[in-house]
Amino acid sequence: MVRQKDLVYILALALFSVSGCKEVVVEEEKLIDGLELVYAVSTEDGVTVGGLYGSVPPLATILISSLAGDELSSLKADDKGRFVTEIPMFTNPEIRVQINTAAPVDFRVRDLSTAIAEAVRPSASGVGYVPNDLLVIEDNQQLVAFVVRSGDNAVTKINLDTGEASGVILPERMGLNGAKIPANPWFLAHDTEQRVFVTASGHDNVYW
Repeated sequence: MVRQKDLVYILALALFSVSGCKEVVVEEEKLIDGLELVYAVSTEDGVTVGGLYGSVPPLATILISSLAGDELSSLKADDKGRFVTEIPMFTNPEIRVQINTAAPVDFRVRDLSTAIAEAVRPSASGVGYVPNDLLVIEDNQQLVAFVVRSGDNAVTKINLDTGEASGVILPERMGLNGAKIPANPWFLAHDTEQRVFVTASGHDNVYW
């Protein structure tokens, strides 16, 4: 069997022919009053504060102020829970948003160009021929990507912080006519015991 260790995050994907494999539990992250859908970004003229679909209750009143308590804007959301407003000449790094009578929440004002530069990483090498599935997890405070390389009959592990890559080649089987049958890896999943599972559709099997 093929083993990969040193993993710490839970992610499960649909597996085929997983006879004998342990069931994977997925915990769903819950939104906190939809405020994950509210944003504040700096612009040339000040700050844009907005909320995407369902970010706040329909027709909710939104009060935006500085951390010092100075009111900057007051508006109502539409019937889909969306809103957007421009606050000119505002340069502070944080802003306060209150929805109806709920407790106000402080937001960091994001610089869009900096956020994009930090979020978009250079392309990873070593993904081989026909990269078919991707699993990104945090391992010892570093981002690690596992790539299924169906065309190479292999799985590659890439450290996204250092670019270092390693991997395994899955076994082949002999067919009835003597031809070698590759594992044909397809999907990846990870469980709570620091293991990565990969479906092998060519063998009707799962390797880990």
